[in-house]
Amino acid sequence: VPSGLFVPLICIGSAFGRILGELLKEPMGIRPGIYSFLGAAAMLAGTKRITLALTVILIETTNNVNFIIPIMITTFTAKTVGDIFNISLFDIKIELRCIPFVETHPPRATEQLYAKDVMKVNVKTVRSLENAFDVYEMLCTCKHNGFPVVSSSNKLKGMILRKQVYALIKNKAFYDDEESSLRTDEEGGNSPTRYLADEDYHGVFFESMIFKSGATVMSAQHLGLTSEEVEDLRIRKLNLKPYMSPFPLSVHEYTTLTRVYHLYRALGLRHLPVVDIENNVVGIISRKELMTHFDENLS
Repeated sequence: VPSGLFVPLICIGSAFGRILGELLKEPMGIRPGIYSFLGAAAMLAGTKRITLALTVILIETTNNVNFIIPIMITTFTAKTVGDIFNISLFDIKIELRCIPFVETHPPRATEQLYAKDVMKVNVKTVRSLENAFDVYEMLCTCKHNGFPVVSSSNKLKGMILRKQVYALIKNKAFYDDEESSLRTDEEGGNSPTRYLADEDYHGVFFESMIFKSGATVMSAQHLGLTSEEVEDLRIRKLNLKPYMSPFPLSVHEYTTLTRVYHLYRALGLRHLPVVDIENNVVGIISRKELMTHFDENLS
């Protein structure tokens, strides 16, 4: 989140440094240019918390190693003073844009919490063989990016992404009982009417970029289905088994939140199902649940 403030901060810091240098020029006989240079370093280090990299950049710019000690002292002092009063400019911008950014180290509050303390309990789940209209309604009414696939007894069977379900409906890859020679129980067969090709997902990704606004991901309303086609979905079925991830990463409800936090950081997860001792889905954790101070109403 660069914000376009790098050069303006240099100019502002240089101006303040120059003013201070001019005030101390007569009584102390100093060079105002040096203070202007250090003022720019202090402004960048104090607002963006850049220390080592900034020191190297400035030394390379001036090609004078004699400035290394003054620059190090200036940047360290500016960063320390800034940390006392607020967070960095980058972190402020991330919070204003409501980006659920997971920091390197978990907050101390997570040490006494478990996954069940922060998980969302009203989980949107689907079965491996699901009615197409029910899936269509689910896409229209929620913004979730992934859905746990469960059995009739709520056992976790897999995980499927929103774009995969979207592509199935858009390309009318419905499950046909008559054409399939495999079993047709609630677990679903292994063969839909037709399989999706790679190009089927390219169009879905492109449309998701067009219709995305704010926190909203692609919506099933953008399929452009007619009322007759929507009604036809009531008698159609979707076989999700060939497309779902059959071995999704999940955690027990009594897993420490610190461990969950490190899993997100290490694996770059977007959603993590929470199960009980019998592998029943009891909740789901996204990055927003890990951000205790996250406010979705910020503008």
